[in-house]
Amino acid sequence: MRYKKNIYIIVVDGMPDIPQGITALKKASKPNIDTLAKNGIVGRFLPISKKNWNKTAFASASQIGNLGILGYDASKYYVRRGPLEAIGADLEYQNGWLAIRGDIATVDENLIIKDRRAGRNILGLDLLIDDLNEKIHVGYKFHMQRTFGHRVSLVFKTNDLSDKITDSDPFKTGVRPNKVKPLNRRSKKAVRTAKVLNEFLKKFHELAKKHRVNVDRIAKGILPANYLLTRDAGTSLPKLESFFSMFGFDNGVAIAENGVMKATCKLVGFESIAVPEMSHESMLDFAFEKAKHPSVKRKYQIIYMHLKGVDEAGHDKNLEKKIKAIEEIDYRMEYFIDRDDIVILLSDHRTDYRTGKHEYGYVPVLIYGLGKDNYKKFDEFTAMKSRLIFNTGKQLWRFIAKRFEKE
Repeated sequence: MRYKKNIYIIVVDGMPDIPQGITALKKASKPNIDTLAKNGIVGRFLPISKKNWNKTAFASASQIGNLGILGYDASKYYVRRGPLEAIGADLEYQNGWLAIRGDIATVDENLIIKDRRAGRNILGLDLLIDDLNEKIHVGYKFHMQRTFGHRVSLVFKTNDLSDKITDSDPFKTGVRPNKVKPLNRRSKKAVRTAKVLNEFLKKFHELAKKHRVNVDRIAKGILPANYLLTRDAGTSLPKLESFFSMFGFDNGVAIAENGVMKATCKLVGFESIAVPEMSHESMLDFAFEKAKHPSVKRKYQIIYMHLKGVDEAGHDKNLEKKIKAIEEIDYRMEYFIDRDDIVILLSDHRTDYRTGKHEYGYVPVLIYGLGKDNYKKFDEFTAMKSRLIFNTGKQLWRFIAKRFEKE
């Protein structure tokens, strides 16, 4: 084998809750993760600094949190979710083009938002998007593609549009979508972009509400997918130093679904394996089987895995669902026990099941294979007791790289 030891970065999206009362991580039965903790090191890590915890982070924490995990300060770079969603779905994109993140949503006859994710049901969405790509005309060439679940990437293939516009997504239900506005009314480019996007969203709604996909969805008792909420427009991607040259590792692969986690890994030099859209358990099986495969272990020193289902349960304010999602991950973590690999288990942010929102704060981190401390559990409360504190991803990876060199 090329590598005697692999380093696994396992990012469980939104796993921690605010450390008070009952948390999903503490309540879950996770014998395998706790065995790794008992034989490893438990600490806490701050994926998103206080200065980076702003309105963007609150709404779209994952790209900032993942860059933080990988050792980058997002405040130093122009990083917008629109272009990240595009490259995360392997879409054609070049600097200068306008890329926007979209969420397929449900509105009523008065344009009041009923569900920002169209019930998390993807029935017919690909057909809907394909048809609207052909039928919507706004004077500029564009391509729209569903990336995962209700998420959409919208790319205008022109340098004539600006990202200096507001979001149409109000980030709540019971209200109308926002009108897109230019951030600078003196900018003809921004004014033009707001006008084009408002026209696009109007046509999207007019065509979608009558589309046969939504006739079928309504007949089956499923919320219609009749609006596109837009946010995080961007016109370029930053050039970042390679993660591998920065910390002295050889190479790596990101096993993740299409989206910003895969995109941010690609941005810093990882190759990628896309996880198909399936049930949570099937996606876990796919990710773990790929991560364990001898060909992957031989080719890549670092194997990054992004595991999504826990975060969705937190957003849904469903404690039992979140506990179950953690337990399904724990079942597959048995593979790492007594192996000669290194495992880094952590999260990109908190998604508290009580608020259903991203929350600022430290997340627990487990480091297995590079030493041992006296802690025997992995949860928010144990992490808060630990004296091992990483305030940046650079601190985390320098700690890991230094210990890895001695192995």
